[in-house]
Amino acid sequence: MIIGNGLMASLFEHYKENPSILVFASGVSNSKETNDDEFLREFSLLKKSLHNCPDSLLIYFSTCSIYNDALNKTPYVKHKLSIEDYIRSNVNSYLIFRVSNVVGFSGNENTIINHFVAKILSNKKLELWQNAERNIIAADDVRYIVSTVIESYSESKIINVAVRKSLSVKDILNSVENYLDKEANITYLDKGNQIDIDIQDISNYLTEIEQKKGDGLRYFGNLLKTYYSVD
Repeated sequence: MIIGNGLMASLFEHYKENPSILVFASGVSNSKETNDDEFLREFSLLKKSLHNCPDSLLIYFSTCSIYNDALNKTPYVKHKLSIEDYIRSNVNSYLIFRVSNVVGFSGNENTIINHFVAKILSNKKLELWQNAERNIIAADDVRYIVSTVIESYSESKIINVAVRKSLSVKDILNSVENYLDKEANITYLDKGNQIDIDIQDISNYLTEIEQKKGDGLRYFGNLLKTYYSVD
């Protein structure tokens, strides 16, 4: 069963008719959200879904922003940690996937790459945290990693889903500019920091992905070609 209809839900359509697996993909989509009602909506829906599927393996998507000192005190991250605590205390069988910045075929303007692309194409001012890093992963790689972990489930745990190399937002923006062949209207802010995400649990899967797509900026370049067409 799948709860949700956004990008993450679409990646796991193959579990739609599987009653033994509950993919909860109806979380708050905007990491800048501050409205408590939105957080309560997700919490209430999660509890209702668990009540309706008490024997299913719960798949829940949290965030790697937990490891980012510039972001981990935000209402969004605190909310995600609260739900993680609830799941650990109340659910018998679960997999919590802390996911980094997912890029796919999505109209969500709150994602970092969609935000950059929209600002560049519209020539609107873009504020850039010049010291920041982001970990960008392709949606199809998230589907592969998460599905493979689900199929080999043996114990409840939390798993980070991210690529091996985080990139500076300067390098990310420069790559997007080059790909679109258009310069951004940038204002730099002296904010941000490096991030460190433990990917030991999925290291073998990442090696397979890197052999096909490369890593670092090469991986990111392939991602742009996949999800952002240039006429």
